Amino acid sequence: MLHVRVVSPAAVTNRLVDWLTADTGVVNLVVLSAAAERPHGDAVQFDLASSSANRVLQHLRDLGLDRDGSVMVETITAVIADPARHADQRTYSHGEHVPVWELVQARIREDANYAPSFFGLLVFPGSSGPAAS
Repeated sequence: MLHVRVVSPAAVTNRLVDWLTADTGVVNLVVLSAAAERPHGDAVQFDLASSSANRVLQHLRDLGLDRDGSVMVETITAVIADPARHADQRTYSHGEHVPVWELVQARIREDANYAPSFFGLLVFPGSSGPAAS
């Protein structure tokens, strides 16, 4: 699970909140109108299932929030609550979780060191779900 903090220009916030509300991977959505400074805008925070992360983070880019606002992503290491109440936590074949590509790219940009097997995952991405019948 991830925690996402967004500073959204007021003109974009309603579209953003409507879209986030419709995504089953988004929980704990908090919107604070005109609460953010530098950049000025609305503060939007939410928790995000890893299975929805690539789709949601791409939508934030599509709305221009990486350019006109601010987007911060943190990995949640512990949750004190009933997991059934939280976002869809689907796993895929063999129990692995879908890689969150925004986080992978951010770590690569920071000159992180990875085992050679990690780069194999980048070259040979698996399916994003069970095979269709």
